[in-house]
Amino acid sequence: MKPINTLKFRIFLFSALALLIIFLIYKAIVPFGEIYYQADICDTSFFISKLKPLDRVNGECQNIITGDPVYFNLNTSRTFDTGILTLKYKSSPTASGTVGVVNPIIEIGVLADVQKHYLLKPLENKILDKLSWDIITENGISLWQREKKYEDISQFLDNIQKISQDKIATYYYDLPSANVIPNYGNYLVSSKAFPSGSIPELIGSYQFYTYIENEKLDFIFKFKKLDNDKDGAGSINVYYKNNLVKQSNIPTDGSIELKMENQPAGFYKIAVNAPDNIITEKINSTHRIISFINKIQLAKTAEPGLINITTDSSEIFIRTVNPDSLQKIMAEDEIINIAETYRQFSQIINSPKTDIKLAKDGIEIAGDGMFSFSADALYNPNYKKINKNTNLENIDYIIAKYKPSSTQEEWKTKTIEFDLKNAYRYESAYGFIISIPGLKADDDIDDFIEIGEIEIKLTGTTLWEKTKQVLSSKL
Repeated sequence: MKPINTLKFRIFLFSALALLIIFLIYKAIVPFGEIYYQADICDTSFFISKLKPLDRVNGECQNIITGDPVYFNLNTSRTFDTGILTLKYKSSPTASGTVGVVNPIIEIGVLADVQKHYLLKPLENKILDKLSWDIITENGISLWQREKKYEDISQFLDNIQKISQDKIATYYYDLPSANVIPNYGNYLVSSKAFPSGSIPELIGSYQFYTYIENEKLDFIFKFKKLDNDKDGAGSINVYYKNNLVKQSNIPTDGSIELKMENQPAGFYKIAVNAPDNIITEKINSTHRIISFINKIQLAKTAEPGLINITTDSSEIFIRTVNPDSLQKIMAEDEIINIAETYRQFSQIINSPKTDIKLAKDGIEIAGDGMFSFSADALYNPNYKKINKNTNLENIDYIIAKYKPSSTQEEWKTKTIEFDLKNAYRYESAYGFIISIPGLKADDDIDDFIEIGEIEIKLTGTTLWEKTKQVLSSKL
């Protein structure tokens, strides 16, 4: 090779290397504050990971979801403010032996905190898509009316107090919860006082509603720590009308009294935020209503005895990690055989309220409603939320932050926007979840959701804006 050609070849190599370095720096810094990632699900992408876990996906490209939920990560070198996610997908046709719509709801969420809570948003709701009621859609909010009475959504909201709460359902739209119990004096006469000491030991975090009227808020919690090698503590937060009104630190061992006097009448939400090595041994109170929200996790004790739970959930989910807690659970007339550890068992409930009886503790029970250890202590101040099991027979109005779709195409493409400013990043990655409630990998139904493509557009501060922020902070 002639010297001149060797020089040209070296220049070419150095130029290519320089361009590669510039490209990688651009990808890392994103100087203009905007970048776009795309992954055909069969391609290998450093930025958008494959779906997991593997026991809930099938197909050569591991893109056919057969169990709920599945997860994927978005790897980024910096933080962003907004993410616009576009998903191309198709659903399985109605499977033989099934009743109604298969997999009616698909939701996507971004990881919100270290406790693995996700901020979910609706992707598809076939229940609402197929509803033939009168519909009004304004600014991304939809109102369904069985019989049209209101001309717009604001008129409906202005008159909502005139409508019985049990006639209204919501979907990703927060209506103000009921804040008073009508004729509370009659309720006190007709119900029994909450039996002191009836709450078994609970593990980790939980939250519940209570109610006061012409009385003080008064609870005593007793805690103990399981493992001295792990960090403990946490907090107890009290909310009134979604506003934090009191906060107390949890002692790792010992009791704490939660007392508030001269408070307005209404429902109060008490949230105990604690790691799984903190046990609530006792909750003592004279209040009539103590309704646990969505979930209770019973600690494992030596001699639990018979445990009675009442719920208004339309479906309950039960699991245990303790081999000694395997058992048969009675839910009304149905027997749920908890025969394996770490596996989630479920049961659809057809009654407004259901009694559950357990012979052993050490299990977690979850659902879409309230749970209480006394039937009279169960009271749900929230509006009914639409889920895959919702019976619309007695519902007249549905309000949702959801725009229905009428497309009949096999492959659908939908877009969701996420606020990433408060999302949780772990090891330089945003975590995402795809949830299809009721989709099970181990049943005999041939149903699935197939993912074709994932696209994500990220927007954040530009390099110039970041520079200005740093300079202004130093002035």
